[in-house]
Amino acid sequence: MPSMPFWRGASVCGAAALRVLQGKRTLRFYVHCTWERHKLDCLKSDDRVFVEIDRGESLITADNPCGYGAAYQSVLCRGVAAVVENPAKKCRGLAILVKTQTVREYDISEKMADTVTVIRIDAVSCTAKSRIRRTEP
Repeated sequence: MPSMPFWRGASVCGAAALRVLQGKRTLRFYVHCTWERHKLDCLKSDDRVFVEIDRGESLITADNPCGYGAAYQSVLCRGVAAVVENPAKKCRGLAILVKTQTVREYDISEKMADTVTVIRIDAVSCTAKSRIRRTEP
């Protein structure tokens, strides 16, 4: 399998929301970005993407240097991305994204949605890993 193109920059898009579709085994992410051409050009040339979400990174200390490490949780997914063109679906994707970040429901108008590009990523395969800090009894 050929390697996926690398999108330059620290992050592909501004923020991500995670959506599990009920009744389907599809993990779907919504991200948004500006109309910046480079990222969208990369997406047009190859719709395969890689998503990484990390949470809770913290240092685990020890008396012995070999015992040091990090506590974390992470999910890694390969997926297929597409720009959301349908105005109603674009508003829905942004509403899911906003709720994930604000924990509040908002109605997103088409006028609001027109200011950004919304990209939907359907995961093809995922893996998760974690290391949780153990507390002594």
